[in-house]
Amino acid sequence: MRNNILEFNKIGFINEIEFLPNFFDHFNSKQTMRQLFLNLINCMIPDNCRFNKYEQKHFAKYNLNIAFKSKVKNLRPISNVFITKPPQAKSFKLCKNSTLIINSFDSKLVSRSLVSNSNLVPIANFINFSFNKNKFELLIDKDFLFHEFIIKKLKKIHPDKMIIDEGNCVSIVKDKKVVLKLYNSWKTIDKKKPNIKTELDNAIKDINKKPKNDIYLIYPKNKNFDKHIELKVEGIKDNNYKIKIIPYSLRSILRQTI
Repeated sequence: MRNNILEFNKIGFINEIEFLPNFFDHFNSKQTMRQLFLNLINCMIPDNCRFNKYEQKHFAKYNLNIAFKSKVKNLRPISNVFITKPPQAKSFKLCKNSTLIINSFDSKLVSRSLVSNSNLVPIANFINFSFNKNKFELLIDKDFLFHEFIIKKLKKIHPDKMIIDEGNCVSIVKDKKVVLKLYNSWKTIDKKKPNIKTELDNAIKDINKKPKNDIYLIYPKNKNFDKHIELKVEGIKDNNYKIKIIPYSLRSILRQTI
């Protein structure tokens, strides 16, 4: 029962146990679903330790636990690792937090300790992010992860506008006016019977407060939901108002190269 709950609400892994994304939009194998996860998780990882495009494709061939262990190895520059005694050079500046984090991680692998400088901050950040209670463990709420991904993409697409995270939605602001609000959720949508009541209720309240706002509901694209839908719903003061349901494609992640 515990696994079913985790698999429904979250994606990620605990040691060798994986909770992978749903099958949709050409993500139809474990490898492609891992690649999707490694791409999406970059929205939450510090800039200096994100999975690059090559790592996303290559590490996706293996269990996520192996992928994260491999990332630690890639982040560890041997020239900046000093075993037992730090060098006496004046240029070396001890990074206490990195040293403590890395030694705690390494204590399960090797019997010797290291002293790190600021060049090892990325590996410390990564270990701190994904290593918990002596094991690799990372479970992220699917809706939150998709929400963060949408925000990242909007900032890239609309550099001339303000992108405001409002918790349950994202607002695009131009000239101090909200021009578009996006409600997003990680759901497998069937265009014939879309399960979107919660998002619709929130959108209707928003529209009735400010009828000039455009509202989109965004969900991951899949074979049964590949074109936008316009819905005329009850409860909106403006009888002509239609809410747009938008399929968001993530397929470009699979076409990434170095």
